[in-house]
Order: sequence, then C-alpha cells, then structure tokens
Amino acid sequence: MMSELERIKGIGPARLKQLHTLGIHTTEDLLEYVPRAYEDRTRTFLIAEAPVGELASVVGHIALVEEKKPRPRMSILTVRIQDVSGMMDLVFFNQGYKKNFYKRGQRVHVYGKVEVFRNHKQMNSPMVETLKEGETPAGGIQPIYPLAEGIRQSTIRNVVKAWFLENRSLPEVLPLDLCEQKALLPRYEAMKAMHFPNSMEEQALARKSLAFEELYVMQ
Repeated sequence: MMSELERIKGIGPARLKQLHTLGIHTTEDLLEYVPRAYEDRTRTFLIAEAPVGELASVVGHIALVEEKKPRPRMSILTVRIQDVSGMMDLVFFNQGYKKNFYKRGQRVHVYGKVEVFRNHKQMNSPMVETLKEGETPAGGIQPIYPLAEGIRQSTIRNVVKAWFLENRSLPEVLPLDLCEQKALLPRYEAMKAMHFPNSMEEQALARKSLAFEELYVMQ
C-alpha cells in the first residue's frame, strides 16, 4: 500500500528511504522539518565584485582540485573556481573525501562568507551546488536543511516544493478571529513561508505564527 509520502510527485523507494533516514515518515513530519538556515540568493556576484566579509552567491567553473596534508590527521582541500572576472578558492578542512565530488571544468554555484587570504579571495566550507551548462541557480531565499550523508539539499527542497504545488491548504489550529487579532499567518501560509520565504521578514512572521500556534495547543 502506498504511503502518504509516496503520493508526493517524485518520491520513489530510494527517496522514501532517504526521508526515513531523516526521521520523516509522514507529510506532517515533512512540513515540520524546517530549515536550519537560509541562503540569500537574490543577487549573484562576479568573483571580483563579491563583497569581502559578507555572505555572497557566486557561479564559476572549477579550475583546480587539490588536497594537501600539512601534518598527520589534517588535510586541506582547495577547489579553485573562476569566472570572467577572476578566481576564488573554496577551502575545506579535513574533508578530503569531497575531492571525489568535484572535477575540473565543472560549473558550480557557491554560497559562503567571502574572505581574503594572501591577497586572494576565498570561502571556507561554502555550500556548493553543481550546475549544468546554461542552468541558472535557484534564486531568491533558499532553505538550508539539516542533512545526513548522501542526501542533497535539492532533494529535500524538491520534495517540499512538490508538496506545496500539490496542496493549497492545511487544517487550521488557531481560530481565524484570533489570527486576525494577533496579525498571524494562516497555517498553510506560515508553513510555506518557513520553507520558502519571499523575505526574511516574512519568515520571521511565519516563525512567530507557528510558535504562537504551539503555545496555544499546549495551553
């Protein structure tokens, strides 16, 4: 018998197993698996223009993948990317296994804090997403979920997005007059804004609405 999760478009046995690994067994589990952080992709920078000291989104091609082991039990993996404006190093400490994920010529989207080391821009342990040639990275504010090994951010994002595309409402917990009185979002809108907010202000309102709902239920 098909489970409620398997009714969501794109979920087969392999993806279902991944969701179970994360403790997601029902659609309610899925909706309550809220992001741990968000990426602001409202603007993508050229490497030369990426602001130092700030979080930024950059797209480039991999020019170098190199692992060094300066001492026992320590490895430094450097993935150098380039675009028309310059180069940037992505640095990963003690994550040598990631060298198998990246290849020269690959096109990637990266998001992280821009720093300068020896007059060269770099990001330490950024989020990295591989892109096909001509593919545009998802824009706006993107959710970052807690994951297990072998599960990609795009997997969870696509599953949650598919649920919202297929469903337009959720049973309300709070009385509607109370929502209006407290200027809170309806439950469906609050859940959607927790996963895919149009702004961080909307996400803050969604978090407030769901926290009030939880308090209401407890009382």
